[in-house]
Amino acid sequence: KIGRTLSVVADNMGSNSTEISKVLGNLSRYIDTTSTALADSTFHIATAKLELEMTRFFADKLSCQKNAEETRPNNDVAVLMKALSGGLSRTVNTLVGLSQELASLNTLIDELQNTIRAMGFIHITGKVEAAQLENPAEFLAIFEEVIGRVDEAKARLNEMTRAIAGARTDTEAIDTIKNSLGASAQAG
Repeated sequence: KIGRTLSVVADNMGSNSTEISKVLGNLSRYIDTTSTALADSTFHIATAKLELEMTRFFADKLSCQKNAEETRPNNDVAVLMKALSGGLSRTVNTLVGLSQELASLNTLIDELQNTIRAMGFIHITGKVEAAQLENPAEFLAIFEEVIGRVDEAKARLNEMTRAIAGARTDTEAIDTIKNSLGASAQAG
């Protein structure tokens, strides 16, 4: 009976290991995609910031000039602002994509945490069953190794979860940015 129970525990551990491998493969792909989205966001934010600085500099120069034609500088600034809103719109769209990637990444991490949690329960069952053997030392050592790996995986996943939560908080400003762009577009 104990041998059968340990066999079931071993099968469950194998199934969970397979599931963890699948989730890790998906997680790896999402991390790559999210890294690309993050690089795109960084580029678009830097570009939008540069465009904004250039527009501000140009507007300052125009306001310092005494030009006989008063409407021309205002039209020039309006053209620049319209061009700027396109860059800002691309930035917002990139941030929306990043936010979606982070949400998907978070879902996979939740899935992985659940699978690892199940591995912890299997560890407990295995230790209980191994303790009933005449010489449980080898099995107990294996289960201690398993729980050590489970604890290490939990700690790393918690770090990833905190990092993703921070990044998601940073991208939550997207609605504010969208609303500001909409108000600017209507005013211009």
